[in-house]
Amino acid sequence: MLLVNTYYLHQEQVDTINNRAGSSAHSFYSGLHLSTHLLQYMTIIMQATQLEAKNKLRSKLCMVYHLASHGNYQQAKDDFISSRLADAISGQNSQIQVLFNRCVV
Repeated sequence: MLLVNTYYLHQEQVDTINNRAGSSAHSFYSGLHLSTHLLQYMTIIMQATQLEAKNKLRSKLCMVYHLASHGNYQQAKDDFISSRLADAISGQNSQIQVLFNRCVV
């Protein structure tokens, strides 16, 4: 899932990875241009599909973390509160709970 592999990256980090890999090497991140709009679009698609609840929860947490790490604190806070993530976190696996704690802190 591209969203889970990129939500924590800034575009500068992706550019550094691609520069170190060199032009001849193929990198997972080659040609990737991160933007909040792209990640929001992927999150909306995941929320609209018939995925398991834990995958929808993970995608929303990834988006909230991405927004907050890029300085969009108010939007991250609004998304966090409106989606009622705190109510859905109980009983989830440890990976999702760790991601939830990253969002809260």
